[in-house]
Amino acid sequence: GRSWNSEWSVKNISINNCAVIGEKGKHEIKAYGTGDNNVHDCVGGFISGCAGSHNTEYSVIQNSYIEGYSIEGYNAGGIIGRTTNRPAYLKNLYVKDCDIIANNDNSKQGGIVGYSNQNLSGYNLATYNVNYLKRNGDNTEDNTANAGFILGGNYENKQQDKFIGIGAYHTDDAKVPANVVKTNSTNSSNFFVYADYLSASAADIT
Repeated sequence: GRSWNSEWSVKNISINNCAVIGEKGKHEIKAYGTGDNNVHDCVGGFISGCAGSHNTEYSVIQNSYIEGYSIEGYNAGGIIGRTTNRPAYLKNLYVKDCDIIANNDNSKQGGIVGYSNQNLSGYNLATYNVNYLKRNGDNTEDNTANAGFILGGNYENKQQDKFIGIGAYHTDDAKVPANVVKTNSTNSSNFFVYADYLSASAADIT
């Protein structure tokens, strides 16, 4: 669901030891808006949008995974579609065998988070055989070049993104985004530490 507005937004969100398991080609999570609104058309495997007031504290999502789903929206992420006004802490998460589909040319799409304007940090974050696509009528086309394998987009790169033990794996190397965070500029405070080549990261939470 989506939280928005200072009167009724939740103070924090905590998700632990959860799994969303589907069969690719049969199961989808989709925003059914007009496709051009970055607030109402966000979508994620666990949370579509965290957009509470400036008094909200944080979100923690850990020890969880999603596999076998199509996830489609304006801001689309494997775990969270869009997060604003609160930092998020992401721990021991993976997204596997999913299609993340942007429904607009201005959409943001990321393997873990679609869009964020707040600080993000986490460890043991991985994607396995995740495809990044863009909606074109009834069909989809490859959109890997415009995605980030952790975060799809941020707000003028003013936030800090710090991730340790991250990895993106695909049977087709060309379908792994070149960027951890897809953005037009660089925040010197950001840092990313990759997992080992044996793909040990996140493997113990299945």
